[in-house]
Amino acid sequence: MPHDQLPPFVLKDGETFAMLDGRGEICPETHPDSGIFHRGTRHVSRLELLLWGQAAAVLSSTERGEMGVHVSHLTNDTSLAGPPQGVVHLERTSVLTPNACLQELSFTSYAETTLEVPLCVRCDADFRDIFEVRGHGRDHRGHTVLSCGNDALEWRYLGLDGEERSTAVRLGVTVHEVGDDRLSFTLVLQPRQVQKLVLALDFSRRDVLTVAPSSELSSQPFSQPFSQSSSQPSTHSPSPTTSPTTSQTFACPMPAEAFEQAMGGTIGRFREARRRSALISSDNPAFNSWLARSYSDVHLLSTELEHGLFPYAGVPWFSCPFGRDGLITARQLLMVEPRLARGVLGFLAEHQATVRDPSSDAEPGKILHEARFGEMAALGEVPFRRYYGTVDATPLFVILAADYLARTGELAFIEALLPALQEAMAWIQAAEADSFDGFLRYRRAAHGGLRNQGWKDSDDAVHHADGRLAEGSIALCEVQAYSYGAHRAMAAILRRLGHGSGAEPLLQQAERLRERFHAAFWCESIGTYALALDGTGLPCVVRSSNAGHCLWTGIATPEAAASIARELLAPSSFNGWGIRTLDEREARYNPMSYHNGSVWPHDNGLIALGLARYGFRQEAMQVLTGLFDTARAMAMLRLPELFCGFSRRDDEGPTHYPVACSPQAWASGSVFALLEAVTGMAIGRDDITGRVQVHLRHPVLPQRINVLEISGLRLGDEEIDLQLHRGEHDVGVLVRRRTAGVDVLISK
Repeated sequence: MPHDQLPPFVLKDGETFAMLDGRGEICPETHPDSGIFHRGTRHVSRLELLLWGQAAAVLSSTERGEMGVHVSHLTNDTSLAGPPQGVVHLERTSVLTPNACLQELSFTSYAETTLEVPLCVRCDADFRDIFEVRGHGRDHRGHTVLSCGNDALEWRYLGLDGEERSTAVRLGVTVHEVGDDRLSFTLVLQPRQVQKLVLALDFSRRDVLTVAPSSELSSQPFSQPFSQSSSQPSTHSPSPTTSPTTSQTFACPMPAEAFEQAMGGTIGRFREARRRSALISSDNPAFNSWLARSYSDVHLLSTELEHGLFPYAGVPWFSCPFGRDGLITARQLLMVEPRLARGVLGFLAEHQATVRDPSSDAEPGKILHEARFGEMAALGEVPFRRYYGTVDATPLFVILAADYLARTGELAFIEALLPALQEAMAWIQAAEADSFDGFLRYRRAAHGGLRNQGWKDSDDAVHHADGRLAEGSIALCEVQAYSYGAHRAMAAILRRLGHGSGAEPLLQQAERLRERFHAAFWCESIGTYALALDGTGLPCVVRSSNAGHCLWTGIATPEAAASIARELLAPSSFNGWGIRTLDEREARYNPMSYHNGSVWPHDNGLIALGLARYGFRQEAMQVLTGLFDTARAMAMLRLPELFCGFSRRDDEGPTHYPVACSPQAWASGSVFALLEAVTGMAIGRDDITGRVQVHLRHPVLPQRINVLEISGLRLGDEEIDLQLHRGEHDVGVLVRRRTAGVDVLISK
């Protein structure tokens, strides 16, 4: 596939992410949404390297996902002014830091004589907010100022929010020409000689150039001549509004030194992540590659915040903290990497709503939906600076806390979290008490906020069988299941913390909710739970994937669960790759829609956990197999946020959804939820002895895997290695290593 037809390669560190093409470049003509973004703003909108005035030809391009590095192998293209094609080899290695992008350019000449290679770096910084890049229009923007020196360009943007954002570009060598969008010089290469340069793009807020700016520009892309370094003659006539520049210096480490530091830090970060988590491997190399890609993508997206790692939702549109996404991703990886759950719980407790604020859909006790750092959020042009328009993050917060406690036994951490958990439960119970039917409902208050506030949050996601949109306050079926799970989770937490008297009322409330839920939501005519109840209490009699989440928390009756499992795995719902968000028999079904017929990997992962809970492990296996096949058909074995719901054909792969985030944290995390489902693994502690218990209930393995190993599974101070292997009639479990305080229970 030509490099300009490949999806962009993604790097991320902290609040900075880059989307690069096969050359390691940013070309808005081929990938208009690409760039290098920092704290919600695009700091680099064009980055091109020209040899003899032409773009290099791509030999290969690789994202080393397990190291967070992108490498391109390039050569000079055919040029009348240059040598024959393929004489110069360029290895271009890109790496990020939280405040910069650095690219090492390693040139090798295979010519027989000395080569003079004219090089030109073209760049631009449009400082567009991520919402602008996505398509939101703005009537007014701030002002951009460009300065240049003998080896650098710097753009400064003063936003309407009063914040100054900057992009500085430097090569670390004296260049021959500095223009309004370029640095040009000649590289002299001897035969078989290797020369390395480092291109540094810095976004830190400090003085980078030491003289006054030479031009004030509008926020449009730069196209007029600017000025050059005073040491070289200009090839343009200077713009009438510019003034001559003088020699200037870069106030940061030299690019070569900065690159070595960045490479060491990035590789160390990924290696440390692998060291601290359990390792899962099999006898299937493709499955191992999918696991490795998924794990590294979650850590690529994870940012170290004040309470630990938080997996940001996805690139490019959701590279920031999302409550629901973070909670589900952390739950998916809880078996192998509980650090994520600790970081997510701590951050969300810190940012729990404390006041009622209709402009952000905030109410005391609610858990954050998302937090944005860009200019438009700061100005209130979008309501997402601190936005609480989610009905499900709050019960998911309580569920994850209980699962984390069972997994790790960290009583002190959960004890410290208890006030936030109690506030969350208070919000759930108050919202249910205020509802006319006692169900947990949502209704938008914020201007410009989300009309729908479950995980399917597009405007047309909740509707009736005839296609009419549901109006009024909405009670989603899966949200009632999450509330049921939260009541039971809070009861389990209170018991573990020695507050058993508070547990029984919660369990009684959960049981009453379970009975009312089944009576109100069950639709015999379609054999599944209604998608939702509208503002009048009328059920949306629609077959959807939402009902599968009801199996995950256990609110479904056994008879309902069996019927839902049949419906979800029927050809009208399971398209061969995964379970569709909406059954194709429904009026609004569209396989190309965002939430009405597409396939979402995280949705399938949660459904698989629910199927396994009710004993439908072969059905969970069918979901795992479909998504494994999907990953094998995707570039770099990376499951995207979603893909289209067209039925599987033998001679075609899954159909891409054009603007899906990739990587997306909860899509990457889905493989771990799927493995938890098919192995039936549960981790807890004996209430009397306190010993760690690892329970495997009716484990199964995919047909293409005969051996699955889980090594270095840390359980507080304990540790265990397990091997699952296919036998003649079932799956056997071998305990290869364990410490003294672990018991292994196997149910077959």
